[in-house]
Amino acid sequence: MIAEFRRLHPDHPNRKRALDILDALKRKRVVIRHATGTMDNVKISDTYPFVEEEVRHAPSRSIRFRDIMSNLEERSKKPQFLAAFQALRTNPAHDPFDPHAIPYLVWDLPLKPDGNLASLISIPQQYQQGYVFRQSKDGAPAISVTITPPLTISEPHVDQTGSGTLLIEVLGRKLFIVWPPTPKNLSWFSNKHGLHSGTIFEAALEALEMPYCLLLEQGDYSLLPPGHIHGVISATHSAVAGVAVVHLDLQLEADKVMEWESKLRVHRKTGTQDERLTVKNLENGLHVDRALWARLRGKA
Repeated sequence: MIAEFRRLHPDHPNRKRALDILDALKRKRVVIRHATGTMDNVKISDTYPFVEEEVRHAPSRSIRFRDIMSNLEERSKKPQFLAAFQALRTNPAHDPFDPHAIPYLVWDLPLKPDGNLASLISIPQQYQQGYVFRQSKDGAPAISVTITPPLTISEPHVDQTGSGTLLIEVLGRKLFIVWPPTPKNLSWFSNKHGLHSGTIFEAALEALEMPYCLLLEQGDYSLLPPGHIHGVISATHSAVAGVAVVHLDLQLEADKVMEWESKLRVHRKTGTQDERLTVKNLENGLHVDRALWARLRGKA
C-alpha cells in the first residue's frame, strides 16, 4: 500500500502524512489482518463514473467527525463528493444536503433498504445465526455507507461501544488501523471520544498498545468488535458499508466498554462546555446498543 501512495497523488497535501503513518506502522511491525471473507456479488465499480475534477476540489484535510457534525454550512457546499459516487445518489435514505439532516459523518449515508446498492449487500452466511443487527423501520439491517475521496485520513475514533460493526467494502480499498479497548487505550482516549480532537493519528500510534491493521478490498467483509478504536486511510476512491451487530461472543467486551462510556458520560456532565455537549450523544448510543442486546436476549 505504501507503493500505491507513493505512486498516486504526488501533489496532494495528505500524501506525506499518509506515508508517514504507513512508515510508522511498518517500523513498528504492526501485523496486517486480512478480511474474514469476500462477497463475489459486490461488483459495482463500472457504475461509478468518477468525476476527477469534482474530487480534486474536495477538502484535502482529514475528515473528522465533530467538526463536520457541527458545520452544516460547509456540508451543504460539498455536493462534489457525491458526484464522484453517482451510484449512491439514488440510495441514501436521507438527503445528505438537507440542512435539517445531521448524519454522524457527512458521507456516512443510510441506504434505502430497497435501493440498488443495498440490494448488492447481503449478510454473509456465517453471521446469519445468533447475530442481531440494528434494523431500519421495515426490519431490514440498517446499513450505511461511508464514502471517501482519495487520500482521506479518518482520525482514530470508536463507532459504537456496545455493539460491533460488520464492515463490507463496496468500492476500492481501505486500511483500518485498530487498537483494542484495553484499560490503557481507553484511558488515553477518554478525553477524545466523541470530541473534535484534531489530528491525533500520530499521537495514537505512539501512545496506544496492541495495534493491528485490517485491509479491506472491494467485496471483503470483516467484523470490527465493540469499542475498538480505529483510524482509516483510503488511497483511492472508496466506500465501506457498515451495520451494528451484537452476538454473545461479543458480550464481555461490549459490557466492559459500555461501562467505561457510562462513567465517561457521568464525568462529562460537569466537564467543559464541549464535553457537556457530547453527553446526549453518548446516552443515545448506549440506549441503542442496550436495545440490541435486549433483542438478542429476547431471542435466546
